[in-house]
Amino acid sequence: MFSKLKKQTFYILESPKRFLILCLGVCFFTLVFDGSLWRLYSLYKQQSLLEQSRLQAIEETNKYRELIRKARNPSFLKKQARERFDWVEEDELVFLFSKDQ
Repeated sequence: MFSKLKKQTFYILESPKRFLILCLGVCFFTLVFDGSLWRLYSLYKQQSLLEQSRLQAIEETNKYRELIRKARNPSFLKKQARERFDWVEEDELVFLFSKDQ
């Protein structure tokens, strides 16, 4: 039995191609079952998600900067108060309609 294993080992080590295939197989086996490939894939996916999140945060920041810039204008603030809070001035006439009609 030991001599058979010895013969197979020498058979593999005689040819550089077979030895290279053996080494590549061992490396692949090690990477797959060690979890290195899975960790690498997970890190790549996480990097992609973080990049998307970063771009979304930049987009939101630009939107809020624009709103802050607009908020410095009193006419914009007046318009927002009218739209959001139904604000009216003293001399304006307000009509209320029932929803039944």
